[in-house]
Amino acid sequence: MSTPVEPMRGVYGTPVGPSGYPQGDLAEVAPGPARPRRGRKPLIIGLVLAGVLVLLAGVAIVVTTAFDKSSSFAIGSCVKQEGNKAKEASCDTAGAFKVVAKEDAPGSCPDPAQPYVELSRGGKKEYLCLSPAGKK
Repeated sequence: MSTPVEPMRGVYGTPVGPSGYPQGDLAEVAPGPARPRRGRKPLIIGLVLAGVLVLLAGVAIVVTTAFDKSSSFAIGSCVKQEGNKAKEASCDTAGAFKVVAKEDAPGSCPDPAQPYVELSRGGKKEYLCLSPAGKK
């Protein structure tokens, strides 16, 4: 004699069908509306724009450091030696020197016998030609 086979039971006694999923009303859930698929075009455009902005920022930094020949010392301003560096000073200060020119070589200064300040800008050297501040 064969014994009757009981239907398989799922979690909490829910009858399970041959596919392993619950039978009845629980299995007849209608799928929701399909979401429209968005293309990758907006993502690609955004990434390209971000790359262009980063590239432009890099070019701007390189250009400003390579071609910027100005220093914090303007022609006509006065400086004083402080250690191995030149610091801005009042022209009335004892030992102050006036910046009379900016040159690419110290030999190009109006009076090569006078001191000069050497500045490094983006790998290039710039020289501030000095004369005593009290001298006209």
